[in-house]
Amino acid sequence: MTIRRLLPIFGIILLLSGCIPNEFTVENHTGEDAKEAEDLIKKDDRIKGAATLFHDDHLIVGIRVKTFDRFNKRKIAKELEKKLTEIYPISRC
Repeated sequence: MTIRRLLPIFGIILLLSGCIPNEFTVENHTGEDAKEAEDLIKKDDRIKGAATLFHDDHLIVGIRVKTFDRFNKRKIAKELEKKLTEIYPISRC
């Protein structure tokens, strides 16, 4: 096949790769119940996607917010951190 035939195929693949759905992923390496955190994050309509990691006594959350909510991302992150701290208190050694 020539480059002229492959170029439109690569263009279509590139355009379709931008249509990836919003994802909420949770990795749990502890005995904690992660369902509450997942529900809390999915319930917030300002959040477009999130990755949550439970490891030992740590909870790490990365969020993607909707386009115009990105100006308030720090505020959204602080609110989410406060709610998650109430649900999953940090254990001190």
